[in-house]
Amino acid sequence: MRAIQIRQRILAVRVDRDENGKSQCIVELDPKLIETEPYPFRPFQDWRYLKPDAAPPDIRSGAAHIDPHMPSALRVELRRPGLL
Repeated sequence: MRAIQIRQRILAVRVDRDENGKSQCIVELDPKLIETEPYPFRPFQDWRYLKPDAAPPDIRSGAAHIDPHMPSALRVELRRPGLL
């Protein structure tokens, strides 16, 4: 399953030049990864810019510990009936 499962805050966007003087865009991301509810989504470049009301919700803080090795498809199935 292809799904959005993690988000990162954008800290800054700036324009710079490489060693050849070519203009480039630098997107600085917060190193902290925030796990979200898996959200099936067809991959395309603009998924990064979802409007807040279209973005998947963060996984609740204080939620039960989820084994990081658990397959994402199993997590999705366990969340549907509210088991995770």
